[in-house]
Parts: sequence; C-alpha cells; structure tokens
Amino acid sequence: LQSQGKKIGSIVGQAKKLLQNPIMKNSGKNVLFEDKINFHWIYYLFYQIKRDIPNSYSHSKLMLELFHQDFEKWKLHISTYLRVMNNFLMTCIQLRRHEEIPSCLTSMREVKNLIRPHTETAKSHFMRHANHSILYHLETGKYDEGKHVVKEICSELKSYRKKLNDLEKIAL
Repeated sequence: LQSQGKKIGSIVGQAKKLLQNPIMKNSGKNVLFEDKINFHWIYYLFYQIKRDIPNSYSHSKLMLELFHQDFEKWKLHISTYLRVMNNFLMTCIQLRRHEEIPSCLTSMREVKNLIRPHTETAKSHFMRHANHSILYHLETGKYDEGKHVVKEICSELKSYRKKLNDLEKIAL
C-alpha cells in the first residue's frame, strides 16, 4: 500500500507540473469544443487521482454542460459524451447528489437512439445506463420504481447476452 501511495504521489506531482503549463490556464471562448473537453478532462482525471471528488464532479459537470449547449456535439462525439455522462453520474453517486441523476438517466435513454444497435458502443451504453439506474434506485431507496427498471434491464439484456462477457453478466 505504501508503494502504491508513492506511485500516486508521483503521478499527482507530474500532473501538477502539467497543469502549470500556460495552455492549461485558459479554456477561453476562442478554443475548439474538443480542446475545452480535453481541458476539463485533464482536470477531472487530476482530481480523481487526488481523490478530490468535489472538484472532479465540477469538471465532469462542466464537460456535460458543454455537450448540452450543442446537440450536434452529442452526435459527433457520442462515445466521449457517454464517458462524460458516466463519470458525472459516478461523481454524483459518490457525493450523494441524487437529485441530478434522473435527468441524466433520461438523457442517456434519449442518446440510445443515436447509437447504432449491436455495436460495442451500444453494449457499453446499455451497461452504463443499467448500472447507474440500479445504483440510483438502491441509493435512494426507491425500490418500487427500481423494480420497473430491473424489468426493463432484464428485457433489454436478452439482446446483449451474447455480447457480454461473464463478468458483465454477473455485474448485472
């Protein structure tokens, strides 16, 4: 454990140096969408490594807001959007910000229509949405609503069963 702590300390030290770069000081107005996402992604990861969940949450929320400002960005960067949404939901769960989760789960359902069926992205989306839906209902004690969600997941699971490995099946 001590060696792992030293390794994390080394990574944090290197990340701090990276964040001192003048490029990382400005996510200004004339910057491309992708650069803004990368800017916040670096900070998100930095705070995750430091186990600073509130700051990690802030940067995941900023990335999500960038996507929500322009629907076309969802379509162009669907995999990135799903990763951002997944990370935002994880930080919401960690911080017990349950009030923000339902709207995100709704957005995830809407995004499903933009994903080609039977692809790795579709499978990943299914797993993320299922896990976050279940966690939300367990964390909030909304078990009756959760029963409905579990039925939907079980129904949809049939179409992904062959694509899921054993660990993924067990997780669900």
